[in-house]
Amino acid sequence: MKEKLKQAISFPMTTYLFVFLMGLGWYFVLVVDGGSIGEIFTEKNGHFALKFLRRLVGVGLEDPAWTQAYIWKDTLVATLDTLKMSLLSILLTGVMALVSVPLGTRSIAFGDLTLTTSPLGRFAYYMTQALYTLGRAIPELIWAMMIIFVFKPGLVAGALALAIHNFGILGKLWTETIDDMATGPVHGLALTGASHWQLLVFAVLPAVVGKWVSYMVYRWEIILRTTIVVGFVGAGGLGQDFRTAMSFLHYDRVLVILLTYLSLVYLADRLSDGLRKRLGEP
Repeated sequence: MKEKLKQAISFPMTTYLFVFLMGLGWYFVLVVDGGSIGEIFTEKNGHFALKFLRRLVGVGLEDPAWTQAYIWKDTLVATLDTLKMSLLSILLTGVMALVSVPLGTRSIAFGDLTLTTSPLGRFAYYMTQALYTLGRAIPELIWAMMIIFVFKPGLVAGALALAIHNFGILGKLWTETIDDMATGPVHGLALTGASHWQLLVFAVLPAVVGKWVSYMVYRWEIILRTTIVVGFVGAGGLGQDFRTAMSFLHYDRVLVILLTYLSLVYLADRLSDGLRKRLGEP
């Protein structure tokens, strides 16, 4: 009994804070706003859910979408567009993160890696970190809406919106990887008179590139799943087809889109897992 009490007391304060906030959230939903989980499972909702599922599989239709070859062909074309968008997005994300990492890493800006200690470097660090925060704070859908408002709708606009958001995430992860690395090899090379760029290329990069690629592959997985969201605002791919099918109540076509999308995500997950295992990352 005493051991259990000690374990309970030893929980981090963040755990208690999380439980408190979760309970407070449910209190406002159920008590203050008068919400009820039971309202979801009413007979009326069950009727509409059953009706939707029947239409989804094509019950009562002469030629459901999943029996028509041209619909599968059109969906596969949209799937390829979705894949193109995700690959273009992760490429843009990687390029932006690679360019910004030397400026946004604390251990570089403040001289812990003996690379620079200039006031300009510190200013660049704070500005780059602000860009990372801005990029990841605004969701991909909002970025897509703003970009499509300025540029024409299409895959490039969707890829750019996804890239800006993931730039903020990937940049933060990459800079933290450098901050957490062992500094011994860098300091040793610095004593030989190596320049700043030589330290980055020959000491820092070899130590972090494995984790960088692993993070990049992981973010590509997430980008691939998110392409269907930005497609709702005109970025193309499966998301745009999904929105069109739902708008015209073509629920049987929605099933084709979902099956294709799930297959794409499954294959991407398997590929991502294989790449990360080769890199020795979890």
